[in-house]
Amino acid sequence: MIENFLNKKPENQIKENNEELELHIEIAKEGDWEDYRRIRLEAIEKEPNAYHATEESKKLESNYSEEKWKKDLTGDDTFVALSKNKDVPVGMAHALVRSETKDDWAVRSVYLNKKFRGRGHGEEIMNFLLNEIKRRGGKRVTLNVINTQKEAKMLYEKLGFESIEEFPAEEENGIIFPGGFWMKKEI
Repeated sequence: MIENFLNKKPENQIKENNEELELHIEIAKEGDWEDYRRIRLEAIEKEPNAYHATEESKKLESNYSEEKWKKDLTGDDTFVALSKNKDVPVGMAHALVRSETKDDWAVRSVYLNKKFRGRGHGEEIMNFLLNEIKRRGGKRVTLNVINTQKEAKMLYEKLGFESIEEFPAEEENGIIFPGGFWMKKEI
């Protein structure tokens, strides 16, 4: 089923500026660590509030070792769905186990380059991620979304996530991070 999804071409081919885009999603492997690093650093640079990123934390993360990047991509308790246009990373979603029984999972980071938004590709990434969590035995998924990400919250609600708790804005080192919502979905 996953192979069929990955090999779907017609629905994933989008034309922009007369350039044909070939979007596909895959489970990142250890050898994809540089692509993961590239898209993760793009995410925290372009959307720092969504990732609670300060200049200090962005610098720290940009200096992570190859081994540390690979750690997110390996094992039964974590994986990254990596979205690419041709062979260039354009999006990601990172999932982690949150219970010993592997029933509870958390989505740590979801990002899609703005050029690729508004066309259903974010929904494809999330469905891919949720299907993989379910395949790995997950029954519940939680994530958080900040108040300023209205489109993302609407997407999560469309996918069946429900708000379970609101969290307030907070200040860290003189930077105010917006509040938002914790959301949960049974799968």
